[in-house]
Amino acid sequence: MIGKYGLDSYKKTSEQAIQLEYRLAALRNKSEALKSRVRLLLDGSIEYDMLDEQARYHLNLMQDDEIVIMKIAD
Repeated sequence: MIGKYGLDSYKKTSEQAIQLEYRLAALRNKSEALKSRVRLLLDGSIEYDMLDEQARYHLNLMQDDEIVIMKIAD
């Protein structure tokens, strides 16, 4: 069958649904990771390591004896 409601259309729609499920799973994982980082800040105390890491990252700073490994964002 060909057309708007044919088998080809069904196959394409099914493939899109699978791709969207994978994307949703990746976004949920990212969301959970961000939520866990935010929870570290909610109790009123900031963990020194987390603050230090973020400050260094955003200010592009490092110590003389450190090695930086850059991760390319997705």
